[in-house]
Amino acid sequence: MNALLMIIVLVTSGVLGSPEINAASRLQVNEIEGIYMRTVTRYGLSGVYVKNAVYLLLKDGSIYKNLSGSPYLLNVEASKQKEAKHWGKWRRDGKVIVVTWLRGKPKVWKQWFVTEEAKKGEKISGAFQSMDPFTGSKAFNVNTIALTEEGEYYWANAKGGETSWQSIVSESEKGGRYELDGYSIIFHNEDGTRESYLFYFYPGRRDAFGIGKNHFLPMKQEG
Repeated sequence: MNALLMIIVLVTSGVLGSPEINAASRLQVNEIEGIYMRTVTRYGLSGVYVKNAVYLLLKDGSIYKNLSGSPYLLNVEASKQKEAKHWGKWRRDGKVIVVTWLRGKPKVWKQWFVTEEAKKGEKISGAFQSMDPFTGSKAFNVNTIALTEEGEYYWANAKGGETSWQSIVSESEKGGRYELDGYSIIFHNEDGTRESYLFYFYPGRRDAFGIGKNHFLPMKQEG
């Protein structure tokens, strides 16, 4: 393990979402309009937080939210039956996008960002961190990943919070090799397993990106 990966061992982070692996009827590259992102405010038991919500838009007018796994492994028809509430319709209306979710009223998007794909075989070098931005809460969910130009990765994670009687913390880590291809990242783990997740770059940047449901920015250097 090189020096960069050794540094990351000392930093906590959060857990990857579960990938969707489907054997048949997978989504084709030419069916994808893009991965779009919007800044939204959420309210929950843990507090109030602002996040960048990500959506998969298809050229047939379909839209999908809460995507975690690689879109290229998504069985659209099966997903629409199993998780219909995550699907809706989208259309352009002048300078805005109109989105209608199942049993919902049309919502107008006045602002959004179109993310960028990775080039096949592209590599990233650096240490990056993602943190759920809860406000007024003692809960935390921090994610840290180190990537090298040689194709190695190290992922550490920690999440938890405080109750009236104790603190609860959960930690884990894993590593191996990674592979980028379009809107997908594949992790070839040291234990022999393989995982595929959604991947995208923030517009105009190669040091800010999303993996699954996590958003990563460069780690701040101390000193």
